Amino acid sequence: MGLLSTAFTALTLALFALYLSNVVFSVLVLFHPTFHIPLIRPRPVLPTNPQFHVPAYPQTQAFDLIVYLTRSPDRPKSLRDLKPVWRVAGLSRENRFEGEKTLRYRVTSEESAFVHAFLTVAGKTIGTGGERDDPWPVHTVDALVKVMPVVVNNTRRLLTEGVGAEGGREEEENVVIPHGKTKLTLQVVHDTTHYPHAHIPPDLAYRLTFIPTPPYPYLPILAANHMSLKRSDWTPLNLTHPTPTELHLSVSLTSLGMYRLSYTLDTAFARMRDPDFPLHVAEEEIENLRQMVFEVNPTLLAVTVFASMLHMLFEFLALKEDVVHWKRVKYGDEGVSRTTLVLNAVNKVVVVGYLYDKRSVGRFERGG
Repeated sequence: MGLLSTAFTALTLALFALYLSNVVFSVLVLFHPTFHIPLIRPRPVLPTNPQFHVPAYPQTQAFDLIVYLTRSPDRPKSLRDLKPVWRVAGLSRENRFEGEKTLRYRVTSEESAFVHAFLTVAGKTIGTGGERDDPWPVHTVDALVKVMPVVVNNTRRLLTEGVGAEGGREEEENVVIPHGKTKLTLQVVHDTTHYPHAHIPPDLAYRLTFIPTPPYPYLPILAANHMSLKRSDWTPLNLTHPTPTELHLSVSLTSLGMYRLSYTLDTAFARMRDPDFPLHVAEEEIENLRQMVFEVNPTLLAVTVFASMLHMLFEFLALKEDVVHWKRVKYGDEGVSRTTLVLNAVNKVVVVGYLYDKRSVGRFERGG
């Protein structure tokens, strides 16, 4: 029994070490796409004179951000007649790479609203047709209107209003109306990685923009950070009597790893939100996961995840040792309360029955 227990403990520790190594390796690959380990992730076989996709601009390059507000998701063909709603000049690593502004927009039943942002080399223009035009501006578009269910406030003040109080039901359930965005965070990824031709990670291949001249350098990435957007950042719109909606715009520099991690988690959360997903998760839980990942210090989050993994390991080993201990006990059931065991079993049955009865209103459901 002792040899079998030792072997089982060693196997558990080995599996845990393998799982932890896989997690650390996956995170390293997100931050360093060309990271390689012999035998595990070997370097790709390259030709004799390999060519690489290099950054189009040096790390010291300064940029300008120009933001337009339009009614169409299509990129404007001409910007001469459009007036930018926000312009930030001199964004650079040495000086500062951040900015924020609050503006207002109005949505009607016939028109929507979209933000078009352009990142250009500092001092360059776009859409004028002159010599100072930037030939390769980075562009992104983001919708400011989304149709979604109205949030129902079901809070009840039991101490002051009684058990039967309806509390704060402000809207009817299952009401779907347009909502306007009140917050938009733009992130810029100025990467320094040299990617071998035909060896770009799939999640970056269609997000990078390449200049069509050898050696085909790539431009910085400009994208909206949807993971920073909470449900409370959407406000219901009254299209019958439209009123201006405030939008808080901000821009910041982010690393390639945080950008890829944000995109990966956003994709995973979208799948979990799907009602047909085997483990469907309610919107409130998705919101909590978002806040846990992106509103906490990354170092603190990593330490917390590592501590949780160690806790699960020790809990499993403690349970295993508990089983081994009781198998070694030679006396009968002296000291064990049968009544307590029966009551605990009944209590668990009642809890499971209650959770099953409330499955339709629970936050965590199993899709079908």
